[in-house]
Amino acid sequence: RALRTQEHDPSSPLTLDVLVDANGRMFAAYLIDETVYRSTFHRMFLLGEHDAARTVEIANDFPWLRAYRVRPAPFADGFESGSLDRWRGVEAAARRS
Repeated sequence: RALRTQEHDPSSPLTLDVLVDANGRMFAAYLIDETVYRSTFHRMFLLGEHDAARTVEIANDFPWLRAYRVRPAPFADGFESGSLDRWRGVEAAARRS
């Protein structure tokens, strides 16, 4: 996650990302435009910002690896996505009635 952010001239078309290791030493710097800044890769991988209601961080070995699991989304009928066995049971019961 981003340890510190500092705003500069808002009219500037570029943002400077400075990445530091666990010892506080700089190991990378990126000059990026707004499109890259707002990208999913930048937000989730470099900054570690994610929607906790939709994703779970399952691995973090930044800067080499960061992995997320997408939480199942509930369907309108209350079932979670991926609950195919449960859906088959409901479908079979509907055919019997």
